[in-house]
Amino acid sequence: MGKIWTIASGSGGTGKSSIAVALAQIAAGDRKKTLLLDAAGPFRTCDLFLGIQSLVTVDLTDVLVDHVKMDSAIYSLPGSPFLSYACTSLVTCLPLDELSELILALQGKFDLIILDLPTGSDPFSASLMKGEDRILLVTRPDPFSLRPCEALMQNYRSMPAQIVPVVNLEDRALLRRKMQYDSDTMSLLLDSRVLGPVPRIPDFFTLKANGEEAASLSWKEQRIFRRIYEGLA
Repeated sequence: MGKIWTIASGSGGTGKSSIAVALAQIAAGDRKKTLLLDAAGPFRTCDLFLGIQSLVTVDLTDVLVDHVKMDSAIYSLPGSPFLSYACTSLVTCLPLDELSELILALQGKFDLIILDLPTGSDPFSASLMKGEDRILLVTRPDPFSLRPCEALMQNYRSMPAQIVPVVNLEDRALLRRKMQYDSDTMSLLLDSRVLGPVPRIPDFFTLKANGEEAASLSWKEQRIFRRIYEGLA
């Protein structure tokens, strides 16, 4: 059965979806059959990052109501044979407990499912999570993002999967001005080891307006997210 990496955040603007896309691309580059599952409904952005927004016409909700077969709601990425994309709904956020049966079926098809949850979402089904699964809590290194991250960690404590905070959007100028925390301070405040920090990268992912091809990671981004990926694998 494939592993599940759940990507969550307690507040908006943490770069949660870009982290999800980057990790999916790294995993696919390692020839792991990877599904990036965007559960944010109308607020989804992963298809934009991947440049396939014009291709996505049906979703897993259509599968649940027997309008289409599962394979019709799973989109292969052009030029990336090991990376696929699916979303939960095009018009609304689907309750995650309704997805449990579908997730179980998808685990038999993929080595890794990266589940991008809506911001502030409650934990996904504990019955599907195992000790080798991961819950990534993406946060910026500032008090406005840290507080909701701490609250979300408490909600996830009962899950069997390992909880791993990921520090994103570190800005050296803000660090020097004491407007952001360094990684050691973040580890102390969250009482947990943190992965990262991921620096604020200008022009991270070129958004594809025409869905021509998946946005690819630069060599610098590859190096940064490879460290995150290896810290989870």
